[in-house]
Amino acid sequence: MGTSVPQLVQAYENIEELAECWCNAAKFLSSNVSCKGVLSLSITIPIFTPMPTPIVTGDFIIQKMNMKGGWSYVLLPKQAGNTTNPFGWYIVKGSIDNYTIAQYKLWPTKTGEWFLPIKTEIRKKIHKQVGDTINIVLYTDDSEVQIPEDFLVCLEDYPLAKTFFNNLSATSQKQYIDHIYSSNNVMVQASRMANAFKKMEQGKKWHQK
Repeated sequence: MGTSVPQLVQAYENIEELAECWCNAAKFLSSNVSCKGVLSLSITIPIFTPMPTPIVTGDFIIQKMNMKGGWSYVLLPKQAGNTTNPFGWYIVKGSIDNYTIAQYKLWPTKTGEWFLPIKTEIRKKIHKQVGDTINIVLYTDDSEVQIPEDFLVCLEDYPLAKTFFNNLSATSQKQYIDHIYSSNNVMVQASRMANAFKKMEQGKKWHQK
């Protein structure tokens, strides 16, 4: 049961009385105690922000494209709003089983559903394969793209690439970042970064040849 405003006011008055009592007792024990500021008490009433509503939540079966090297994926009901992102992508965050995702792309399908790729890395982490059921909870992700510091430091040496990169949309920036850092090998990252800078200097986005 919540606390009413009158109850909060009474609590505030009781706290003031307690503070005054404590201060008077302390002064009795020591002449060095000052009550200045002790009675200037305030109560902070917490403001609760409602949790965002998921755009997708439920259990879904992992499927696989019927072709060599085909992606593993799930099809989700298209309940999100409109998007101005390239190719109609919708950017989401949330969880796939116990695996947390952010800045993840949903792809629109011709059948009016969302296509959610389930990458190998995710399947390994959650110990699921094609045909298994996974629990998905997704929210709209409006957060900014997190750009690694080492990338920004290296980008300073390429003024043309820097200008081009800074003018890209968040989604296009993330394509470059995801490609570079999808490998855990530092040498591979360095090679991809160098190639990315060359491509940016040519005024090309990651998906452009």
